[in-house]
Order: sequence, then C-alpha cells, then structure tokens
Amino acid sequence: MNLAQPGEIGKTLRAQLGRLGAGDRQAERRALAAGGNVLKAAIRAQLARAGGRRRAAGRPASEPGQPPALQTRQLYASIATQWRGRKLRVGTGLIRGRFLEYGTARMQARPFMRPAFAAAKGQMGPVAAVALRQGKGATV
Repeated sequence: MNLAQPGEIGKTLRAQLGRLGAGDRQAERRALAAGGNVLKAAIRAQLARAGGRRRAAGRPASEPGQPPALQTRQLYASIATQWRGRKLRVGTGLIRGRFLEYGTARMQARPFMRPAFAAAKGQMGPVAAVALRQGKGATV
C-alpha cells in the first residue's frame, strides 16, 4: 500500500543522503533500508496499541478513526519492506490494509499508515544518516 504521497519517503531520504555526499549505492541502499525499518516499526506499533470494544464474538473491534484492532495478526505480520528497483516500499500487500486505511463506502477509515508516517518521519533521516556513515566506514 502506498501512502498518500507515494515516494515522499524515498525522495526525502535520498535528498538527505545526497547532502551527506553519498556515492556508494550499497551504502545508500543500507541507509534507505534503515529508514524504512523505522517506518515499519512505527506502523507495527500503531497496530499493536490499537484497542477496541468487544463484539458479540468476543474479538475486539476498532472504533472509526482509530487503528485497526488486532484480531488475527495477519495485518501486523504483513507489514514489511520490499525493494522495487531503487525504491523501497514499506507497507502491506493485503488489500484489507487499503480498506482499513482509507475506508470504504460502508466502513469508515481506521488509519494506521499515515499516523505512523507522521510519527516516524523525523526519525527516518537521522537513522539513515547514521547507517550511511557506518556503511561508508566513517566514524559516527
């Protein structure tokens, strides 16, 4: 699933890496992966802290506007990073994830990706910079 502004993460991190003088593709890739892992952890944290009321079946249901409740943990387990060429994709491959994030005609949104991105975007750059310096053999 892409965020509301696809590629924003990669563009921002690539710009920061460019300012640091990155020229080594492998080091850049490790740095982007480190930033992506920060986002992946933030998304999983959003899902893990989701609560909700109990439904008749005994499983928690999330309130509209709140992150989805963990019922089967499939959504949580599906959060991953994936390389597509030079781009790093962070998110879920489950179609249900898109329905939960943006809602449907019959269900209000239960966003978990956008709040996680907002919480993590300040941490991704510095983590990527540290990974870049370590990848290039510089002292941190």
